[in-house]
Amino acid sequence: MYLHTQQSPQPSNSVSQRRTQMGIGNECFNEAAVCLQMYYKNIESLAVHSDTTTCPTYIATVSGREPFLLQFRPRTDQHLLIGAERQDFVRQHLGGNLVPFMKLVDEYVEISGIQYRLYEQSIVPGEPFSNIWANDELFKLPKAAEEIARVLAKCMIPDSTSHEYFDSWHAPARNKLYAACRTTDPLLEPFIDDFKEIEKAVEEGVLDELPLAIRNSFVTPLNFFVTKEGNVSGIINWQPYYCEIRPLGSELHAINWIKSRYAGDHFEDIESTSEIESRFWKAFYSSIPREIAAKRNALQWAMKLGVFLKNVSNGKCRSPDVIHTFRAELDYVIPPYEA
Repeated sequence: MYLHTQQSPQPSNSVSQRRTQMGIGNECFNEAAVCLQMYYKNIESLAVHSDTTTCPTYIATVSGREPFLLQFRPRTDQHLLIGAERQDFVRQHLGGNLVPFMKLVDEYVEISGIQYRLYEQSIVPGEPFSNIWANDELFKLPKAAEEIARVLAKCMIPDSTSHEYFDSWHAPARNKLYAACRTTDPLLEPFIDDFKEIEKAVEEGVLDELPLAIRNSFVTPLNFFVTKEGNVSGIINWQPYYCEIRPLGSELHAINWIKSRYAGDHFEDIESTSEIESRFWKAFYSSIPREIAAKRNALQWAMKLGVFLKNVSNGKCRSPDVIHTFRAELDYVIPPYEA
């Protein structure tokens, strides 16, 4: 499909338009309306959902079903969403209510020279975890910490070991560590000794006895949705380019953005930080087998590996704007498991 926004096609009067001043969302609104009319019947309304400049997103309502999202995602591997088979696999472990339904509607849509894929997705209730901090609703944090910890434990693939599925995670991690240990990036040079220690732990098989775990594209406060009570209501952004399996514990670095406020160049603890940490680790340990919870050293190195992979790619710093918190993430010490 080719749509050109210099002479944008106007949606018919059958589409009830509720438009707000939300940036690029409005720029693609007419195109979204045309797509809605092409692929759906009995249309009731279309509204701007997100003003993101990367993936313009709209709420569509048609009679006889729940409202859903229409989302334009750039036609790159990094912005693909997982297909039906992978969705079923993820839901098998996490539960269907945590993973939104995703369907490719159109493989090729061009708007103002930008090529997109058009997806339909079910709406995840609640709001991004990041809104807890943005709205200063800190009372939700202890409950949310428990819930996120349990979800990370649910990601574990039963009866698997990192050694058994060595090739699925080891080679990519090894290659990235090899490049990082030889980096010339001035932002990363202070961490070369850390990279060498992680590389040594991986090569010596410290992580091999841990089970594998499913990984969402990015474990971030934007991708975890929570209810007003702090319960996790869903996880968004399931992209095959990043949706991998890694040793359990690789995503435990989430504790940093749960327990502390990001203050630009450091994590700033709050009054309830200790309670948040305590409830997070108690929930995580109680949600995995005791023999795995007892492997604290392996979980610690898995967490370090996850911090590394989150921040470094091909010997370069992924996000220079958050490099100041890299040291705190690498140095975080997992508390001991108490049976």
